[in-house]
Amino acid sequence: MNTRKLFFILSAVFSCISVLIPFYTVSCDGISNGVEVTGTSFLSLVKTFSGIAILVSAAAIIISVIFIKKKIGYAVTALLNVACSVWGLLFMLNNPVDLNTSVETLRKLDPSFSTMEALVIREVSNGPGTYFVIAAMILVLISMFLLFIYKED
Repeated sequence: MNTRKLFFILSAVFSCISVLIPFYTVSCDGISNGVEVTGTSFLSLVKTFSGIAILVSAAAIIISVIFIKKKIGYAVTALLNVACSVWGLLFMLNNPVDLNTSVETLRKLDPSFSTMEALVIREVSNGPGTYFVIAAMILVLISMFLLFIYKED
């Protein structure tokens, strides 16, 4: 396996890792099933449908490099991964979290908030998730471009 293919696989792995990096860290107090709870939640893409789509498309990149070995497969899987990443990024940016965020918004971002009856957000901090997803998209596109323009080995 040449270094361009290895770089393409590593960019897919980085895309998987970027899904795990939190966009927001939320510290809150609330009532869940009649019990008072206090805790911190990390809101990342892996807890949403778009995050799962990014993971599946990254797996498709790895499969296309190892088994399919066709340039069109590289391009399709890379563009699918980038499209899923853009979708996930826009989803997270359209649902910002601050001290006044409703429980419904948090339920969209994290299923663990589905049982919350009341919620008081104590602290919200932004995480590096946005930057990691953007960097993963750029790496996937660059590595796909490098594979696509050179002759097969």
